[in-house]
Amino acid sequence: FYNCDQDCIKYLSSLILRYLERYYIKNNGIKNIKDKSREIFEKTIYLKYQDKIIDQTLENLNNYRNYEIEQDTMKPLFTIISIFNNLTEENIIYKSIQQFSNNFFQNYKIELISNHEYSKYYREIEKAYNREENLFRNIFSNDLYTHYNSFLNQIILENQIENYNKQHYISECILRKDYEELNRLFYLLDKINKEE
Repeated sequence: FYNCDQDCIKYLSSLILRYLERYYIKNNGIKNIKDKSREIFEKTIYLKYQDKIIDQTLENLNNYRNYEIEQDTMKPLFTIISIFNNLTEENIIYKSIQQFSNNFFQNYKIELISNHEYSKYYREIEKAYNREENLFRNIFSNDLYTHYNSFLNQIILENQIENYNKQHYISECILRKDYEELNRLFYLLDKINKEE
């Protein structure tokens, strides 16, 4: 009897919500439940805690890049930010992400180059690059994702191009027939050519 009662309540609740959405709300010029819920959330929570949400998101981004958390932990806060902000190239939040990314990647793993550990450097760059792409592909709009990718190519590849022009090391790879390493270099540098 209890389960039957619960099923009846669920059915009636669903029926009432459908009626409200399809007829009463529509015919009386009232915001639907989804839009009203979003409005209430924005006023009572998001606008009050926006700065903290953005700061926490950037902190999570740093933790993600350092392999301390995974993408699933990042997505909820990014989703909230995307819902209540028009994320474009000129948006202050997007610019903050760009600046944060620039600070993180401009000298990323540079000590490996100084120690002539080129193979490890290229592997780390490839891994970081793929991780970055996978995250923002699922968060930004297509246009913004394309713009961010161009920005990423600039700070990781173009601005650090001397790190990829180690002729002695490349010659060694050719002699050793280390095609995996050559393919990794091609994968990275080809991203610049695609932007041109």
